[in-house]
Amino acid sequence: MSDDFNDCNIERARWRKEAEREYESEHARLQSQARGAAQAIKELTVKNEQLRAALKNILGNAAMSEQYADAYRVDAEDIELAHLALEEKATMSEFQKYCRKQIAELRPYVVGEELRGISISDADLVAGSPTAGDMIARNPKNQADQRLVAAQYFADNFEPV
Repeated sequence: MSDDFNDCNIERARWRKEAEREYESEHARLQSQARGAAQAIKELTVKNEQLRAALKNILGNAAMSEQYADAYRVDAEDIELAHLALEEKATMSEFQKYCRKQIAELRPYVVGEELRGISISDADLVAGSPTAGDMIARNPKNQADQRLVAAQYFADNFEPV
């Protein structure tokens, strides 16, 4: 019986040593994984901080970038308009002076009247027309063809018959 007891104690000691070795091995493996995970977290934290700084820089400069972009757009549009004006000038014929052969039909513009069907040039709109003193001209051969004539142009170029 003592041999069996000794054998049992020896076996128990061997299992204990084996369990301790497995525990130590597993513990070392888990510690290594934990160190690797900690290092990865540290690297990701640094990357995250770098990305936040870059994003903050981008967002901080977004307003300035938008202003520059708007300025470049305006410059590009101005250049394009100037280019179109030059092209248009190159393809346009020269103006010559002509006298009218017919009598024009005009009536005074009434402030507040509806101007549906009456053409108004962009230049006249920019100058503030329609205003008191402006006239409405119509084509005698097509009375639906009507246009606004600015007061100053009328005064310079027309007189009653």
